[in-house]
Amino acid sequence: MTRKERVRMIRDRAVQFAMANRHWEAIGTQRRLTARAWPLMLSYRTPFQRLFNATKEAKYWLALCSQKANLPYGLNIWFEDIPEHMANHPDIMKDFTSQYVRKVLNVEWDRQDDLDILSFRRGLWETQAFLSDAALEVC
Repeated sequence: MTRKERVRMIRDRAVQFAMANRHWEAIGTQRRLTARAWPLMLSYRTPFQRLFNATKEAKYWLALCSQKANLPYGLNIWFEDIPEHMANHPDIMKDFTSQYVRKVLNVEWDRQDDLDILSFRRGLWETQAFLSDAALEVC
């Protein structure tokens, strides 16, 4: 399976999960559809949610660096990778605010399913979250 095929499969499962377990969350002045299934948090964006406003200077630097505009749909996945020896410790809060949270996927796409993988960090989170339906229970 190619990297793009793997990301597409993860995206499809994540969007399905996000739609079934959706929760609107304020992120700054924006609202995002989020879903949580510890140790994962998903943030799903559609064309109906505004993107953060970039300053003219930021747009200039993006153009200068040959960066393209955001595609209409987006998905971010964060993984709270708590060390095994601490995972069952009663003081560990499974709330995605710890130092162990890492963004593991950032992908955008359009209606024609042109996929733009902005970041993809392979790891244990893939098998925990998307190969086992039991791992997708809402916390």
